[in-house]
Amino acid sequence: MKNENSKFCWICFKLIAENEKVAYGVGNDMICCMDCFSQLEPVREDYKDWMDMIDEQSVN
Repeated sequence: MKNENSKFCWICFKLIAENEKVAYGVGNDMICCMDCFSQLEPVREDYKDWMDMIDEQSVN
């Protein structure tokens, strides 16, 4: 029987336990386990300037 409340990491597709700490992505629909999140966090810094530039362009 499939549990409709099951949550899976959108990166590694691992089943996330109900009480496990998770990181939320866009609109809280995309969640990832902390293992994947810890690997993504350093990459985020590499794209920070690029994302800031896109934000500035969308305002103008």
